[in-house]
Amino acid sequence: MKTNLVLSLICVLGFSLFSQAQSLPSNPEPGKCYVKCITKDEFKTVEETIEVYPAYTKLEVVPATYRTVEEKVLVKEASKKLVYVPAVYETIEVPYVKREGRTDISINPASFGKDSRTFETYPKTSGWEYKETVCSSPNKEDCVVACFVEYPAQFTDVSYTTLAKDATTSNIPVNKVDATYKKRVVKTPARMDEVTIPAEYTTIKRSVVDAPASTRKVTVPAKTKTVTRTVLAKKGGITT
Repeated sequence: MKTNLVLSLICVLGFSLFSQAQSLPSNPEPGKCYVKCITKDEFKTVEETIEVYPAYTKLEVVPATYRTVEEKVLVKEASKKLVYVPAVYETIEVPYVKREGRTDISINPASFGKDSRTFETYPKTSGWEYKETVCSSPNKEDCVVACFVEYPAQFTDVSYTTLAKDATTSNIPVNKVDATYKKRVVKTPARMDEVTIPAEYTTIKRSVVDAPASTRKVTVPAKTKTVTRTVLAKKGGITT
């Protein structure tokens, strides 16, 4: 009987200390017991999509194309010769562009970096839990106490790739190719009877740029990852 009286005094004192925080009666009746219910925290699972590899642009070179053209060039000028005194000719070298210059394009690929981000996978929780203590009462309910327990939050690190520098191009000049053809010209004209000597022509072939080198863009899409997290949906507690 003395033990029960001591336990009753302890319960009344505990109830008076936590009555406002736990919604317990402020003026409980002596010898009367109150039932307290612990409501657990409610959680829900959410999914969040994050970017783990960024979108970037890849460049491809479209080479220059050429076409062959024909040109009629003068290889012997028209002249006149006289009877008995023919004209005297000399051969000279005439320069021309056999292959025009161009600009090639070199690709500098995109560069990437590494980074990470910390996510909370389970929030910090706390609440009341019933625990049994050692006592001499034959009634086990007299040996149950309410303890406030706190559990830390849980975290995880997610690594992802970042774009440090996008792809670029560099211009590389290619020089033109020069060539010459031989041409006969009058050095000393003929005398006496003038005889017209027609000019002589020839056809040469040369390569010219039909379409200059260019680039085309290819877009590589970003890569994403879905992260699953548990968040607190409803806070639990103690009700009377």
